[in-house]
Amino acid sequence: MSEEPRTPDPGDPLDRCIAKLKVVWLALFSSGLTITLILLVLVLTNDAQPAVELGDIGYLFLVVVPFGLLAAFFLAPLIAPRDPARVLEEVRRRKLPGYDGCETARPGEAMYWYPVYAARCTLRLGFLEGATILCALGFFMTANWAVLGGAAVMLVAMLAVIPSRAAAVDFAESARLQHPEG
Repeated sequence: MSEEPRTPDPGDPLDRCIAKLKVVWLALFSSGLTITLILLVLVLTNDAQPAVELGDIGYLFLVVVPFGLLAAFFLAPLIAPRDPARVLEEVRRRKLPGYDGCETARPGEAMYWYPVYAARCTLRLGFLEGATILCALGFFMTANWAVLGGAAVMLVAMLAVIPSRAAAVDFAESARLQHPEG
């Protein structure tokens, strides 16, 4: 169930939580992009000479691309908690910010499922960022442009999973249908 595009309401708890999750996304995306760009500049200033002569074995750095994508899109949903109450319990125990309004939400509301959405999203982004950095390091070591392409693929995948209200609402609807008891 998608929503029409709308202006975020600063008083809406879900919009506030999504804004905080977007900051996490921005931090992870920008760190992956920054590291990739720095290593690209270092390779280019060294006349595109590899730091280490690995030959064809340097293509092994590309293995992290499918593994990163599999981890992000298949493993993250499996290992992320599925029970919003369990996530909120951990949030309260650790005194983590970013979940204001979740405690009073009811199972039929998107805000109730937001902690699970946020956990899944954060894991997904972590896997993608890690694979981006490994590909960037592989490019730095090998000066192999195909390996840099792997980092670009991972950055595009991170762009594809920018947190949004619509994605959180769709996730909540799907979770509610799978777990009607809440």
